[in-house]
Order: sequence, then C-alpha cells, then structure tokens
Amino acid sequence: MEGCQSSMLETASREGNFAAVQFMLKTGADPNAYCCDWGPCSSPLGAAQEGNHDEVVALLKQYNAKLPE
Repeated sequence: MEGCQSSMLETASREGNFAAVQFMLKTGADPNAYCCDWGPCSSPLGAAQEGNHDEVVALLKQYNAKLPE
C-alpha cells in the first residue's frame, strides 16, 4: 500500500481514549509514528494536543512522544 493512514494509536489519541492509548503503548506501539503524505504531518501527540486531551498528552510524553519536525 502506498502512503500512510492514521494509526490506531493516533486515532485513540485524537479521541482522548486514555485506556486504549495506555494499552497500545504498554504493548509496544510506536508513540512517534506519524504520517506526512496528505497535508501537515499528523502524530499521536499532535492529535491529542489538538483535542485538548491533557491526560493523553501527558501519557504520550512519558513514552517520549514528540511532534514531527
């Protein structure tokens, strides 16, 4: 498949689903996976910040999540 699509982690982060984000991170999801193919880069951390999901933002940062450069 060409290009990239939102990851499950990014979707859960965007929705503010703390339990799902926590589970995925604990089981090895990459907190820094992001997509830049269609418009601005999108990442789990950026998605959580856009949704004002502060608990999810804090959790992602515990796993060293960063915004795409």
